[in-house]
Amino acid sequence: AVHEAAEAGGWGMLVAVVTNGAGREWLWHAADAHEFAGEMRGALTGHPDYPIEVRAFDDPTWKAARELDPRRAMH
Repeated sequence: AVHEAAEAGGWGMLVAVVTNGAGREWLWHAADAHEFAGEMRGALTGHPDYPIEVRAFDDPTWKAARELDPRRAMH
């Protein structure tokens, strides 16, 4: 729901989904963290109420996404 809404609204770009056991982490890039969090909550209205933690940090060079690039692991 969030992915479709973010693409349609232009308020975020999904970069990666990382799973570990029962947990799942989505890495998004967004111009405005507050806008993203509000839009995300709106997109989840009516969906199951899973616990969600939102953390934001500045990453103007997309370092976090580049670290997840599988092509980096080959070098």
